[in-house]
Amino acid sequence: MPYPVLTLVGMLVPLTPAMHFLFTHQFDVGQFIHLATASAASWTAWLDVIISAVTVLVLVYFEGHRLGMKRLWLFCIATVFVGPSFGLPLFLFRRWQWTKQLASQSTSALVRN
Repeated sequence: MPYPVLTLVGMLVPLTPAMHFLFTHQFDVGQFIHLATASAASWTAWLDVIISAVTVLVLVYFEGHRLGMKRLWLFCIATVFVGPSFGLPLFLFRRWQWTKQLASQSTSALVRN
């Protein structure tokens, strides 16, 4: 199952350079935002990330509710504060666990009858 590895990579890869920048520049968030949005190329990347994040949030909401999953807000926080590279694999891993659990419960109910 690749989701746990993708979740870890999706958290560490974006956070590592961001934390390095903030520690080296005395947590100057304003400068970070200015540099991150300084060109059309960076805006292209940011808009792609924003659209991906909204897509992940929509998926979490609808798929999570459809399956009756709990604590969906955790995946939203992961997506908003780190990014879709963290929130999506985290959600997919939990969804895989949840559906596996539902299938085993369903099988157990059939065996008891």
